[in-house]
Amino acid sequence: MKKIILTILICWFMILGLTGCETKTDVSIEKLNDINNKIIDYFQQNGTEMYNNYSYNYVDEKNKVVIVGLVDNSLEEQKWFKENIVNSKYIKFEQGEVFTSETFNVSSKIDSIVNNGPQTSSNPFDYIKTSQKEYNELLVHPKETFEYAIKDLIETNADNGLKSYIEALLCNEINKNFEYNFESANDYLKHYKEFLQLSYSDFNSYDKYAISLLK
Repeated sequence: MKKIILTILICWFMILGLTGCETKTDVSIEKLNDINNKIIDYFQQNGTEMYNNYSYNYVDEKNKVVIVGLVDNSLEEQKWFKENIVNSKYIKFEQGEVFTSETFNVSSKIDSIVNNGPQTSSNPFDYIKTSQKEYNELLVHPKETFEYAIKDLIETNADNGLKSYIEALLCNEINKNFEYNFESANDYLKHYKEFLQLSYSDFNSYDKYAISLLK
């Protein structure tokens, strides 16, 4: 009887370890952000097509875990994610949503961030923090997000308030070929346009897309 109970307990702890159900209150937010950013970096470099079971990820500061949404949230898929993408005991898996390049709506995600932020704050980073899940979803769909954001910035001359600033932040994070510590969305767009006018042989696909919009 004792052996049976011991076996059940061992299996239970193994399941907890895989699913990340345990909450480690001693982990720092900085550590959680590092884990979260590693997941984002993986999908920015490899694309979500490389692993189409992925849905989203974000830091849950209250419970001190990194939430990862999987379309197929089975133990097998959780194990594969940890073995091939990021392995951490601070990851907690949950049921995710199905996103494709055809169904992923960048505009609605950005509008959601703008509309659901703290009304008492004008700080864009407070809005992003409130909607970190949506912001991360945008980052791990870099092509769709950059193309929408830079097009909207150019068409509106980066003069759409908070939305333009968030779009500039997204472009700055996605396109590592041009990183600039800007003060406003208009400041970012102005300097990015100047960069695109240089005789630079190493323009990447993001830059080339932006250049096509400016012709």
